[in-house]
Amino acid sequence: MTRYALDKLLRQVILDDQACRAFLDERPGVLHTYDLSDAECEALEALDYPRLYVLGAHPFLLNGFLMRTQTGDRASALAASHASRCDARSRQCGGDGAVPARTAERFFGSLSRGRTLRLN
Repeated sequence: MTRYALDKLLRQVILDDQACRAFLDERPGVLHTYDLSDAECEALEALDYPRLYVLGAHPFLLNGFLMRTQTGDRASALAASHASRCDARSRQCGGDGAVPARTAERFFGSLSRGRTLRLN
């Protein structure tokens, strides 16, 4: 049931300006009104978008949620989130905390560069 609650919260933040302001201002209070797992609450608290994706958030809702809650470039938001979780000894990050271009492309698709998505 928590995946449904997660998607419901994301949808609410996307569509309702008041819900978006409440989420940004009082995140813990808003999260306790939904039936979310501890992992989902932690990811929402930290605005950890890649982790929300792994936890099963719908990609289209996650994209809209990202646009409502993050200012600036979405790829930069991914990079900041990834760098905060990246260990300096991690082979995947190469020790510098940078997001591999392929990871950003997979997560955001061509939308991160402002182009339309092509379906092959």
